[in-house]
Amino acid sequence: MSDLIISYFGDLFHCNGCDTEAVNHILDCLGPPLEDSEVDLLGQPFTFDEVRQAIFLLSGDKAPGLDGLNAYFYQKNWDTVGTDLVHAVLDCLNNETDLSEEVVHAINSRKHGKCGWAALKLDIKAFDRVNWQYLKSVMLHFNIPVNFFSLIMKCVTTSSLSFLINGVVKGSIKPSRGLRQGDPLSTYLFLLCAEGLSSLLHARQTEGLSKGVAISRRAPSISHLFFCR
Repeated sequence: MSDLIISYFGDLFHCNGCDTEAVNHILDCLGPPLEDSEVDLLGQPFTFDEVRQAIFLLSGDKAPGLDGLNAYFYQKNWDTVGTDLVHAVLDCLNNETDLSEEVVHAINSRKHGKCGWAALKLDIKAFDRVNWQYLKSVMLHFNIPVNFFSLIMKCVTTSSLSFLINGVVKGSIKPSRGLRQGDPLSTYLFLLCAEGLSSLLHARQTEGLSKGVAISRRAPSISHLFFCR
């Protein structure tokens, strides 16, 4: 059983390369890079409060380390270990809206005309399949500061996976794609990747190949909405 589990996840997190032509097409559709003020903001040193907030955003019972300590241990014992933990992290680092309901209401209220409207709700479960090269390309496109970019990629690419089977730690996998679920950083990185899909949909609409929904005569046309949690 353990060999089957290790084999399955080994294949799941293995990357077979990146379609460079597809990535370049997406990058051509993406918006402009960050402004200088935004780049400067990302380049500022991390603070004690930012690290503490990130730790308390972690799901307490997700993905413990090999020592068996999950995020809940640090959250529960913050008064004892919190300061030392934050200092260790800093040493390392520094060296939903109601709009969707309005769209659905507009679609349901349409009773005239020959052409009908439709909406698709898709649950994209793609955290495990995020291509790291594509993620790098998107961040570089938006002019993410080099130091910030390097820290993010270290967090993403240096992870390893083991499996607790019947109380025994089995196997060790070095992923070559995917994002770690339960990590608050992963949500933002996934949104960056999803921005590529958003830009392609916008491009199609601009070219007249698709049409969005306007909830009123003066409202802008909406072709898609993204939510990530």
